Amino acid sequence: MAKATRILAGSLVMMVLGSLNGTAEAQNLTLTVRLRNDARAPELHVAAAKKQVTRIYADAGIDIVWVASGARITVALLSREQADLMHQMKDVMGYAPASGTDGGRFAYVLNHRVDEVSAGYRSAKTIVLGAALAHEMGHLLLPSKPHSSSGLMREKWGQSDFRDANRGELLFTPEQARVMREGLEIGR
Repeated sequence: MAKATRILAGSLVMMVLGSLNGTAEAQNLTLTVRLRNDARAPELHVAAAKKQVTRIYADAGIDIVWVASGARITVALLSREQADLMHQMKDVMGYAPASGTDGGRFAYVLNHRVDEVSAGYRSAKTIVLGAALAHEMGHLLLPSKPHSSSGLMREKWGQSDFRDANRGELLFTPEQARVMREGLEIGR
């Protein structure tokens, strides 16, 4: 009888733990993203950068689904010529115009600036491109003034940030991840 009681008690514990794990693990939200490669960057670089963005957002509890149309947000990778026509600030890798406290739906990453930063910090282009894409997408998902003193949403990055990015550690803060998830929940 004691053996049967231990087995039953063990089974109950496993059921309770399984139930707790099922409720404790929040399901990731989904975000559809279109990436327009207007700069005609090598597809190998773009694919690696998209993989990095997907991993960064998964860490924040958001699953990225890359689509060709019908996306919630679009990021355009611009050539130098396109960037010169559209943008005046020369020291940024991207921008995400928005109105007021609402995020927008379009962001831009400047391919030539990604190349310059990559060369200047001796960091792989795919790492810099992935971080820039994730950062600009963050502007679309976070309320106004989303820059932080650390992490992916820092206004200016340095060598240590690119070392973190290379290790997969340049991420959103837990608070930023929470705010983005809440915004996606509301926007469903």
